Amino acid sequence: MTTPFTYSILQYKHSFILGEAVNVGVLFHFPADQKFEFIAGNVHRIKAIYLNFDQTLYHYLIKNIEHKISEASRSFFDSPEARQDFKKYLHTVVLPEDATVLQFTEPVSVLLERSGSSDGDRIGKIVDEFAKLLLPGIMTKKPEIVRHTESFLIKRFTHYILEKHRELKKKLVKNQVIKTTVDNRHIELKFDLAWTNGSTNLIKPLSFDLTEEKSIQDKSAINYGYLNLLGDYAERNNFRFDLIVSKPTDKSLWDSYDNALGLLELSAAPKRIVTETELKDYSEEAVEELLKH
Repeated sequence: MTTPFTYSILQYKHSFILGEAVNVGVLFHFPADQKFEFIAGNVHRIKAIYLNFDQTLYHYLIKNIEHKISEASRSFFDSPEARQDFKKYLHTVVLPEDATVLQFTEPVSVLLERSGSSDGDRIGKIVDEFAKLLLPGIMTKKPEIVRHTESFLIKRFTHYILEKHRELKKKLVKNQVIKTTVDNRHIELKFDLAWTNGSTNLIKPLSFDLTEEKSIQDKSAINYGYLNLLGDYAERNNFRFDLIVSKPTDKSLWDSYDNALGLLELSAAPKRIVTETELKDYSEEAVEELLKH
């Protein structure tokens, strides 16, 4: 029995200047079985090579790829035109070329001789053998919990913005610092990004993906205080505070999270609270406005 399939290696390119690439995943395409299989490699191998490797962003990108493969697989196999061009599918649907530090290589077609076995066993063995060959130190342990930190939130936002519109990078102002005085007391607060559409929208990520109720409460109270102290200054200067927030991984802390958001909402300062589920829509709004100017 012969099994035709195609595979493309997903590579991590830490720096275009270095020109190095590390194999981090493999996408298998079995046309006769109308099946995709995606295998991710061991992230610890990358961490050992690059000390400043951003593991949080990497995990987000991998999950995004997995989601797109799952979401678009049925339309791919239902379309004769799409099935004829696996490479185009990779670079237009799964991961656009030059979009991130991750890139798929040129697909390789294989016609493998196999002894008789069930379809599941046959495909499983092929995937296992080629994954071990192409991904040294393949991951065998359960993936660790990835906290949605402030860094994760801001990188996810910029990824949404720049994925299709890299030219907008110059319109995002980094590390905007607000300085004012209240009752002769000096107040200063840094915002990660700012963008303008009539008003100046100052973005501050707030991660509530913490492990203790008190930490969530303290964080909301501190930022509620800042909003109140800077509210009048924001009104005078046509500023809006856009807070991008993440939810605790631990479901037992979700009530504390809701209380934290409720406290922030009480502030009269010009603001917008953007949850992770709203982040893509918020990003699309920002893109639409930035393209106008």
